[in-house]
Amino acid sequence: MSAKAARIDQEGNRLSTSLWEARRLRVVVADATFGWIVTAGALCFGANIFFSRYLFWDSYLDLTGGRFVAQHGIPRHEALTTAAHRSWIDQQWLAHWIYYEAWRFGGYPLVAGVSSLLVASAFALLCALLVNRRVPPQRAFLWTLAAFIACVGNTVIRAQSFAYPLFVLLLWLILADARRPGPRFLLVVPLLVLWSNLHGTVLLAIALAAGYAAVRLFLAARARILPLAATYFAAGTAGALALFANPYGPSIVHYYRALIGNSVVSHYIVEWAPPSLGNATSFGFFALLFVVVGVAAYGVGRGSPLTPSLVVIVTALALLATQGVRYQAWFAVAGAVLAGETFAFVRPKPAELSAYFQRLGALAIFIFAVVAVVLLGRTSDATFERLAPRDAMYAAASYTDKHRGSTILADEESSSGLLWLYPRTAGHVAFDARLEQYGDDDLRSWFTYISGGEPGWPGLAARYDVLVASRKENPNLVARLETLSGWRQTKKESPSYANAASLLPRPTG
Repeated sequence: MSAKAARIDQEGNRLSTSLWEARRLRVVVADATFGWIVTAGALCFGANIFFSRYLFWDSYLDLTGGRFVAQHGIPRHEALTTAAHRSWIDQQWLAHWIYYEAWRFGGYPLVAGVSSLLVASAFALLCALLVNRRVPPQRAFLWTLAAFIACVGNTVIRAQSFAYPLFVLLLWLILADARRPGPRFLLVVPLLVLWSNLHGTVLLAIALAAGYAAVRLFLAARARILPLAATYFAAGTAGALALFANPYGPSIVHYYRALIGNSVVSHYIVEWAPPSLGNATSFGFFALLFVVVGVAAYGVGRGSPLTPSLVVIVTALALLATQGVRYQAWFAVAGAVLAGETFAFVRPKPAELSAYFQRLGALAIFIFAVVAVVLLGRTSDATFERLAPRDAMYAAASYTDKHRGSTILADEESSSGLLWLYPRTAGHVAFDARLEQYGDDDLRSWFTYISGGEPGWPGLAARYDVLVASRKENPNLVARLETLSGWRQTKKESPSYANAASLLPRPTG
């Protein structure tokens, strides 16, 4: 080799041809791996933008809560609805504030962009975690895509978007520690502290982290490795206390107590009910559950050494997911890791796409992501608000302007939308998306009203001055409202009703 062609390392030493080629190969492999990870994130980002350009009652709550935090600070006393408890615990205050600030700077498109970026970052991290677990990059991409599909319906604009990347990071920390125990597991503490101010799934995260720490503490103590035992004791204790690392301290327990195990909520809200084949959002869960169980069984039969901590986590999340749709996403993430690494052990060398097709596919995905961003920027406010009966809400807000002390009974889409779009209706609207704020009897009455069912439907409606409903979301309710006597319908296309008997007389002559 001539001096001119010689390869030199960072310290000025001359490299042999074989060593140079080995290093060059590692760089190429690293670049290809990074490409698969970034492409996975880009695909999830673009797809999520296409399917989440709308607001629903949780989205409106995020923005309303964020506006309150920005203008008045951390909420402690009820200021929005008439039927809520006197105290207001906004566990998701930080997520709400971030969404509101995003709206201030860029409107709804930026809010949707932030939400989709959070979701996409989580699945890019999932792809990286799979690669870290020795899953071939091409397969890691496919397992990531499978997990994302199983989460469809749970990745819309809401505070939960913040929990996705945090969950993947938590899973990574647990699995990394299971492979090589050490002090880095203490990183779960700041992760949980941040999570405690963003979304209620921190309770699930604390259970996973503290449970893992407890098992490791027992093993370290039995082996008399005291420094390691102290690490797990500190991580488990501090992790559990992270539940209170928010502006509400111990009072936050009331928030979780009002939601967990609430039979009224699980009866009426699909997300809190067990999954079923009649619910389209559960199709992906059932398919992935079947695949994960099948791959794990196949791997065990072929001698694959399953990671005990991962098996326990996936099993626990699968059991939770059979009890509530809201747990499906977390099972999908962990289940993809278990299935991915198990299959990689049994079949370690898949047929790789040629470099040409890899580049072509990546280019197509990035073009798709760019098109999604352009489409997002051109999406109108009306498109984002399409589920809410805007004309009816305006009529209701105008009525309360003229009649102080009047109250509004609205369905789930209209109630939170009213509070966001017409802030002056605060103190007039009866209910909103903060289900933890209401007693069981009040919630049952509200959901009975929304369904247009009995008992007590006419009596509940008669207690309010204005009734608002979305024909698109609750046609049965609207059909029932149209049969009421003594009420004047103000908007046919998206009905709002005002009590003509006492407050809004019908025009005569």
